[in-house]
Amino acid sequence: MMDRADLELHESELVLRTLLDGTDDLIFLKDRAGSTIFANAACTRLLGRPVTAIRGKAVSELFHGDESAVMQAVDEEVLRTEQPKTVEETITTAHETRIYQTTKTPFRCRAGRVIGIIGVSRDIIERKRIERELRESEHWQRLAVEAARLGLWRWDVRDNQLAWTPRCRSIHGIGPDEPVTYERFLALLHPDDRVTTERAIQRALAECSVYQAEHRVLRPDGAACWVSTSGSVVCDGTCKPESMVGIAADITALKNSDRERVELLRRAQAAQAEAQAATCAKDEFLAVLSHELRAPLQSMLGWTEMMRAPGADSRVLTRGLETITRNVQQQMRLIEDLLDVARIASGKLRLAMQQIALAPIVTAAVASVRAAADAKAIDLSTALEPDPVEIVGDPARLEQIVVNLLTNAVKFTPTNGTVEVWLDRVEKAARITVADTGAGIAPELLPHVFERFKQAECTAERSQGGLGLGLSIVSHLVESHGGSVTVESAGKGRGSRFMVTLPLAPS
Repeated sequence: MMDRADLELHESELVLRTLLDGTDDLIFLKDRAGSTIFANAACTRLLGRPVTAIRGKAVSELFHGDESAVMQAVDEEVLRTEQPKTVEETITTAHETRIYQTTKTPFRCRAGRVIGIIGVSRDIIERKRIERELRESEHWQRLAVEAARLGLWRWDVRDNQLAWTPRCRSIHGIGPDEPVTYERFLALLHPDDRVTTERAIQRALAECSVYQAEHRVLRPDGAACWVSTSGSVVCDGTCKPESMVGIAADITALKNSDRERVELLRRAQAAQAEAQAATCAKDEFLAVLSHELRAPLQSMLGWTEMMRAPGADSRVLTRGLETITRNVQQQMRLIEDLLDVARIASGKLRLAMQQIALAPIVTAAVASVRAAADAKAIDLSTALEPDPVEIVGDPARLEQIVVNLLTNAVKFTPTNGTVEVWLDRVEKAARITVADTGAGIAPELLPHVFERFKQAECTAERSQGGLGLGLSIVSHLVESHGGSVTVESAGKGRGSRFMVTLPLAPS
């Protein structure tokens, strides 16, 4: 019969054995020679042997050659160093191969001397599978992020540090070794986008919500790029923000493409409007042309009938001849203008260039329109540079320029108005100015004054004649002489001023 001490010892051993056999971990004890002294139930299930067939056996008798060699090497290292060691071991049985994480610890007697090894092995094959799947998932995620050219970032709100991937740094123009803080990120933003971006971030932090924004980043080389950013706030248990994580993408090309599409659409619409305006202008021009050709012909036909009538006296004949002559001259001017436009359009306008003085040309042009000015009681005055002003040009075409400008001024200046012409020098150029107190030009028409078929009045029933070609011809002739022509007007009813600038002849 057991005494109380033996009973308590037996019960303790029974409890310990029950605990050791109740775990799925392999628990074993070896002596210094490597023989197995103890193995729990998990060992017997793995090896498929009863404990009596395991006790006293070495690893070489229990496991395959390569596996047992690795185990024995670890045992020897633990005994030699008298330090614990954790390793991963592969164990192959008749049915399967398992992976264990084994920790071997020196087993000491009461005197402290190492007398063996105690080991614990945990099956980690499921953990290995999960780790492998996680690695594969991370690999695919990295591939997806790289394929999408996305930059990843993480902002630790508490220590104000930003962690950016190389792609994210590249997007923002930051070097691989440069420290990045929230303040540095804000400094990279375009000034016009900084306030709105910071408000969106602070709103997301306050609400522990998502953050999305598009902003411009100013890179160190001065280039601006558009960045689309999406992030999410991570909060602790008290709903205080701990960090923010997200992605960034360079959308500059997309923005440029959008702007290009808008610009192309705008140009197409402008071109369509311009084509419609040109078609309308040509239609109006044809209507004006038919009127300008028909009116003189009707007048000449009428006077011809009157001159042929019986009893027509000398006064009728004289007035009829004057009218017919004036209308023929008017028709010739119209036809000459049309021919000049055709020559300009086909590039066949020829200039007889020579060095000439401008003063006589201006004087001759004034003389040719004097009668028309006197008929309307218009004060036509001139002011010429006293010193010779010489240029290289075609005398006939230069006179045509001045005559067209003066005719235009007289035509649109009311009775008792004023037309002034002066010739002077401006640096290395000659300048001819024609100013009037006439109808003036509306601001919206100023940019189109020198275009063909453009007139302030666009119907056949106009108060003034002409085809609207004179100023267009003036512009082309001036440019052909290497000069420029400009116009100024304070608006309708406030007169206009035309200035022709031509380069002076070489000394």
